[in-house]
Amino acid sequence: GGLTLNGLFGNFGFTGTIIGRSAGNIHVPGIKTASETGIGTDPKFSGELPFTDFQQLNGSMSIGYQSTFGEMIINYTRWNNEHNFLLPNGKGIGQHLENDVLNISGLFILGNSWILKTKFNYLKNLRQSNKGGSPRDLIPEDIVIDLLIKNYTGRLQLEHGRIGAFSGQLGIEYLYGDYGTRGVVPLTPNAKISNFSAFVFEEVSAGKLSFSLGARFDIRNQEAVAENRLKLPDPDMGETYDVLKQDYSVLTGSIGASYRFTENLILAANVGRGFRAPSIFELHVYGEHGGIAAFQIGDPNLKEEISLNTDLSLRWRSPDFQAKVTAYRNTIDNYIYLI
Repeated sequence: GGLTLNGLFGNFGFTGTIIGRSAGNIHVPGIKTASETGIGTDPKFSGELPFTDFQQLNGSMSIGYQSTFGEMIINYTRWNNEHNFLLPNGKGIGQHLENDVLNISGLFILGNSWILKTKFNYLKNLRQSNKGGSPRDLIPEDIVIDLLIKNYTGRLQLEHGRIGAFSGQLGIEYLYGDYGTRGVVPLTPNAKISNFSAFVFEEVSAGKLSFSLGARFDIRNQEAVAENRLKLPDPDMGETYDVLKQDYSVLTGSIGASYRFTENLILAANVGRGFRAPSIFELHVYGEHGGIAAFQIGDPNLKEEISLNTDLSLRWRSPDFQAKVTAYRNTIDNYIYLI
């Protein structure tokens, strides 16, 4: 079930939603299983599947204010989920997940086609898991994995309207992340992350031809806490305390162009360079991940992913018809995946 409320008072407006969901075990056709037929390709389970139930309580709330100077919006979203997970051995494992997100954004009209945008984001993610064979009705006493992540992000962005043939934006952003492990099975270490970035994007038009250019520079620092239970660092692999810290300084960007043959037909091309640092999980995970029933091991020597994206598209748009044909290619160096 769910409930939604909306309201408007002068320059203020609000909306709120709360939704609850609950489900029992999944039921499938009651056919013979592999253990009964001796055929490995037959289903492992049939009929009522134990430990497939869940319960959720989710909600969101927004408050906004708007006037001649601009607007302010505060939004909060919460997602709370408790479920069972059926393991291959027929036993269950209970897990509890929470996600809280707070966004505070502002838009301020400065005059002369200049606009200042501000944004603060707070994210809290909680992941808890029982030991294998312990279903969710034994939460919290049987929790062995207890991971808490908190991210704080602030952003300032200055946009300008058309100045001659140019229009665009520039800004800065800072992220701070706090990764904590509180269970008897650590899975990942305690860690801190900081990321500062500066960016600019400009567009210019000259008749039927338009160009766009964007650039972003990131300075990122990640540092984990040594943890013997995770073999971090692992002397058997020749690792030292140097593997606890990673530093990145990366320039990324994009360039694009479009040509308008007619009011309806446009040809566009773009080239972009991207970057992704390996996560704390990918670097340092060591342990059994109940959600996928696998033992995962990270690699503290992973390098950052660097991607090069290119695309070419032909677009037709009219009041009665829209069509688009696109060819693209995406290459990634140092692609990261866990096996």
